[in-house]
Formats: sequence, C-alpha cells, structure tokens
Amino acid sequence: MIKKMKKIFISLLGTLTGLVLTFGAAACGGTHTEHTYGAWTTVEATCEGEGSRTRTCTICGEKDTETIPPLGHDYDLGTVTVKAGCETEGMRTRTCRRCQSSKEEEIAPLGHDWAEGEVLAEPACETPGRGNFTCLRCGKSEEHAIPALAHVWEKAGVNEEATCESAGTRNMRCALCGKTETDTIPAKGHTWEERDVVKAADCTNAGTVRRVCTVCGKDETVSVPALGHKWEGEYTVDREATFDRAGEKSYHCLRCGERNDVTEIPQLQEGVPILYEITLLRNNGERLTAPGAVVTVYNADGTVAAQSNAATLSAGVYSVNLSPATYTVKLTGLPAGYTAEGEVTVRPGSPFCALYLRGSVLKEEVPRATQYGVGSVMYDFTLHAVSGATYTLSELLTQKKAVVLNFWYDGCAPCRQEFPLLERAYQKYRDEIEVLAITEDPDDNAAAVRAYATLMGLTFPMVPQEERIGLESLFGVSNVPTTVVVDSEGVVCEIRSGSQSEFESLFEKYTSADYWTHGHAPAQTALTGEYALPDRKD
Repeated sequence: MIKKMKKIFISLLGTLTGLVLTFGAAACGGTHTEHTYGAWTTVEATCEGEGSRTRTCTICGEKDTETIPPLGHDYDLGTVTVKAGCETEGMRTRTCRRCQSSKEEEIAPLGHDWAEGEVLAEPACETPGRGNFTCLRCGKSEEHAIPALAHVWEKAGVNEEATCESAGTRNMRCALCGKTETDTIPAKGHTWEERDVVKAADCTNAGTVRRVCTVCGKDETVSVPALGHKWEGEYTVDREATFDRAGEKSYHCLRCGERNDVTEIPQLQEGVPILYEITLLRNNGERLTAPGAVVTVYNADGTVAAQSNAATLSAGVYSVNLSPATYTVKLTGLPAGYTAEGEVTVRPGSPFCALYLRGSVLKEEVPRATQYGVGSVMYDFTLHAVSGATYTLSELLTQKKAVVLNFWYDGCAPCRQEFPLLERAYQKYRDEIEVLAITEDPDDNAAAVRAYATLMGLTFPMVPQEERIGLESLFGVSNVPTTVVVDSEGVVCEIRSGSQSEFESLFEKYTSADYWTHGHAPAQTALTGEYALPDRKD
C-alpha cells in the first residue's frame, strides 16, 4: 500500500514539475508575455575594452546582455621628452587621465632662426648677393643668397596729374643706382559724400542714395543692399486667446515688423488648463540653459502656483499647464554671474513670456571646482604678456566688445597654420576685440615666446609659461590650438578645439551692431495697459 502511494506521489510530482516548466517557458516565450528581469549587473567599459551589463529573467533564467562601447582615451597635454631641434623632430609623451597609459607624439622641427652673418658678396638693386648665416638656435652656419635690395625710387617730376578717375604719370629715379623710369600715378578715386536718400533700404528691398564727389563734383545715384530681417528672440502675441476665439503668436522683425513662425494660441475653455511657456534668454536673444535656475509662478495672492525643477526647465524653457489666470513669474538660483531683469507677468490670452538675463564678470576668487563651458560667466583674471603689458578681463571688457583666448604651444603645427589668419583678423578688429595667446608648453618661457612671435610676425599679446594662471584647466583644454570667445558681458560664448580658419567672420559676429537683439534694458511687452480675464462664455 505504502509503495503504491509512493508511486502515485512521485507521478504527481513529475506532473507538477512539468506544468511549472511548461508555464514558466510560456510566461517568457509566449507571444503575449514578457520576461521579468532583475537588476542589471555591470562590467565597466575601459578606455580600449568594451563593457557590458546583464540582467536575468527571474522566471526562466534567460539573460539579457547589452554591450557598453569603449570609453576612448582622455589624454592630457603631456610633457616634452625630446625637444624639437631646428631640423630634427621632438617627442611629447601624453598620458591618459583615465587608465594612465601613454602615447608619444612627434613635434615638428622648429626650422632655423638665421641671424645676419658675414656678407660674401654685396647685393645690388636688381642682383642678389651672398652671405654666411648662423642659426641663433643651433649654431649651424650656411651660405645663403641675400635678396636683391630693390630700387629706392625718388620722384623726379610729374608729367601728368592723376584725377579721381584717371591715372597720371611721373618720372622716377633710384637713389641707389641712378636708374630712371616712368611710373604710373594711380587714380585718386572719388571722395563721396552722401547727399540724399532716394529710396531707403529695408529688410527685403535694396535702396538707392544720391552721392556727390567733393573733389570733382561728380553726381551719381547708387544702390545700397537690403538690410535683412532681425528677428526678435521671443514670441509676440499678436492676438490674445479668449473664450470666444483662438489667439495667434509669431516672431517679429525688429526692423520692419514682418512676422515669422505664426502659431495659433488655443481658445480658452472653461475649466481647461492652458500651457504657459516661460523662456530664459540672454540679451543677445539666445536661450540659456541655466543649471540650478528655478522659475516660480505666483498666483495673484502671492502663493506659488508652479515651480520648475531640473527636469522641467529644459533647454531654457519652462512649460506648465495652469488654470486660466494672470500670474507673476520670478527667476532664482541663477548660475554665478547672472542677474535677471526683474519679474514678468503672463496672462491667459497671452501665456508666453521671456526672462532676460544679464552677465557680469565675477570679481571674487575662483571656486576650486569651477569648470567653464559655453554659457558660463567668467571670474576676473589678470595676465602679463611678454611685452610687459598687463591685461585684466574686466578692464578689457570696458574697452572691447569681446576677448579671445587662444591656447597654443611652440611645437604645435596646427597653431602655426592658424596664427597668420588670427593675426590678420586681429589687425582688422583690434580696436574692438582683444586676443590673448596663452602657451601650454612648460618650455615656452618669455624669451622663447618673444622669439616665436617675432618669427611669426604676431602683434597680439603673447603669454609665456611663467605667467600662466591655470585657465587651461578651467576650460578642460586637452588639445591645442583651442580658441575661447568671451563676449562683453563676460560670458563664454565659443569654445573651439582645433585649427580655425574663419577668424574674421567669428570676430565680425561679436562686433556687429546686431549682436545684442534685446539690448540692456527691460523687455517691451507686445500688449500694454490694464488687463482683465476675458469674460467666460455662458
């Protein structure tokens, strides 16, 4: 009897086990069910090796694995292990901040710095000479051609005077060799004075002006190009929404009033919340993503109706659904260096507003954990250039429209490529923009930087390694050249890594009269006067 019951029990146990296995498989593999996974187990990725994370189904034990790509090396600027010579390459060792592995990079040869040497054959006006020259850097001597002197022409009398439109001629004599020849005097060109605007240019249409030459009296009418639209940085409500009809909003041109991106504002409905949208804008019309900033919306009785957090204040815009009413909006918790221009009011028929922010250079000591990014306001600093001049950021921004920081070092080939372009832009905009070139090489002392600037023909301030104050670490500079643009409010607007070629267009942007779209005054609202909530429909 006992043996028979034992057989029945074993049979039932087998049946139950089969059912559990069957239903377990169905629970995970069926077409209408999903795995029930536990927590992830992670194997961290390394600089060169993949990582992974795995989770296991608590029902069937099946594993789900995802690959984490390698992180890639994060190399520092490194140290020079072999200095580059005039004709020989140098070597720099860079170490990964993450895994401490290192790699070597070649430093391009410096090239000889020839000094004046012994003249073997004197050059003439049209004939080159020869000389023995010695390199100031390595002492090597070589014989080189001395360029011809070129003629030193003196005026020997005018044959025909130049006019505004016609060239003249004159006799010329070389003061060195006595050679004579006839030279062309370029036409002087007109000296125009604008007299009348025949047709004013607007955003889309060219204009015409009448001008007169003050030298020869020539009178002509010429075309002037269209101005182009200058779009405001926030929506204007063109028609408020009411309980009877929808409203309308658009961007307006600050010059001509033309509208762009015309959008409907939904009609108000009894008891239905509406979307209020608050935008954080800098005075140049650009949105500001402000970590830590808090937008608070207040009811008429001063109580809080809504408040943003890190998740809801996204990309500089806070959107919140609220009952139709008039609210006051304030901004707190701004990043260091920013202030908001007061408070604003939003109304149900016009539920959009902008909070304008102004930056100002910070005067206190830089906090230890500071890391600059685009949108950061800079702390004040002072640098000493090889010329002996001193440059303080706050003082520069009272005189200039922007300050450009260029991080470089002597053996950097891309730096050598971009410096002539940077110098050309500096010559054109030096009255409005200051450039500070800061070396990143511990071997670039004042004498070396001074020689480099002379060799390259650079006139903007150059900062040697003795005067570095750690700005490169605040910007996380790991590659050179790196170019940083700081506008007149002390705000970091550009951080560009690698050789640049468009310095002139970059400088033009920050010196343009159109850079500040809002100005430094409170924003003008599109709708003014007393306002009451529209009457509700019966």
